[in-house]
Amino acid sequence: MALLCIQTSLAQAAELLVNAAFGSTGCDLIEAIDSANSNTAVGGCVSGSTGLDTIRFADQFTRYELPGIAFSNLNGSSGTPEIVSQIRILGPGDKPMTIARPTSQSDIYRAFTIAFGGGELSLENVSLQNFGQSMGFTGGAIRVEGVLTMIDVELTDNSADFGGAIWVQGGRATVRRSLIHENRAQTGGGIGMSSSSQVSIYDTTISNNDSQSGGGISLAAAPGSSLAVFNATITENSASIIGGGLSLLMGSGGQNSVTIRNTILSGNTAPSSKEAHFISLRSPSDVDIRNNVLGYSANTYDQSVNILQFLQNDNIVLTQGTNQATLRTILDSLNDNGGKTMTHALAANSPAIDNGLQNSVSGTAPFFFSTPGCRGEFISLGFGGDYRPDQRGVSRPAGDECDIGAYEYQPNLTEESCFVVKAKNNRVITFCL
Repeated sequence: MALLCIQTSLAQAAELLVNAAFGSTGCDLIEAIDSANSNTAVGGCVSGSTGLDTIRFADQFTRYELPGIAFSNLNGSSGTPEIVSQIRILGPGDKPMTIARPTSQSDIYRAFTIAFGGGELSLENVSLQNFGQSMGFTGGAIRVEGVLTMIDVELTDNSADFGGAIWVQGGRATVRRSLIHENRAQTGGGIGMSSSSQVSIYDTTISNNDSQSGGGISLAAAPGSSLAVFNATITENSASIIGGGLSLLMGSGGQNSVTIRNTILSGNTAPSSKEAHFISLRSPSDVDIRNNVLGYSANTYDQSVNILQFLQNDNIVLTQGTNQATLRTILDSLNDNGGKTMTHALAANSPAIDNGLQNSVSGTAPFFFSTPGCRGEFISLGFGGDYRPDQRGVSRPAGDECDIGAYEYQPNLTEESCFVVKAKNNRVITFCL
């Protein structure tokens, strides 16, 4: 009987194929989302279902344009209907398919709005470009009040007053193996968070975003929120006031928590707290900061960050008077190094190599507490889960230990006898003769 229930549940899911550009004969993206939301057939699309609906793009598409506003309310305007059900959107091809607002379009609007109370959106293998909000609105490409999951996604050239690429407003966002770069905002050039929000970032690059506060990520006026960052590369972001990489409000109106592990926080710029600024930190227990690389953007530690926790827990600090190094001795510029999205490769002999935290477990049976690093979150009888691959899909660790950042260094990659191929599961395999 239980098996029958499982089969019935699986049968409820529907798959919709986007085979037409907006306004053309067939099934376009707006009609597909309407079909999934309403569980009825809209336009040239098949009916959605009460389960998780998958929207796929036909192989002919490498770029899909959303040429106008399809939905507008007090939270701003969107090029697609508000997501109120469970929807997975999957792009074709070896690289993320571009979904864009046309450069000729004078109106500005975000790509997706995810509603509270049932809206769940999973994005895979797509690139969202040239979307935006103005007049105090939030979320240049995506606004999240429900649940967002991103895997192998690129967000670039988006803008808003708050959250240039993503704004999370009381929702939950999980970002994996993705690239967030060249987005702009007043607060949170890449990602912005408000109250009661949860953001988890794994094996992801946040680079070249710009804002007044929190060039890469901003936790702003956000009581009861949590930010967890594992194996990210946060670099070359800028803020005109404070917190070039991160600006995190910890104590206003409620307890916030921040976890940063195995992450490169280097080469960001701002007049104050070039790498990261923590506002109203009430207790060292508010933050869990381990095995990161901090610097190089400033001559002194105090110019890089305004808390002392980076001087503890096996963090590597690269400022004058300690182990000063140039940015390019840590990582290279953004480039296509294999995989779905661009990455900053680690420089040879980078201090990030083999210095990542794998995972630690404390406690006694039957109560174990996990401190995941480059392993997965699953803990069984005190042992860590499988290693997560890096942003490109390369297996970790390539050396003795996992590397810090989104990129796992492969020491033999430059030798003529070594080759890199992409497997069917989108992971990258390196082999040497």
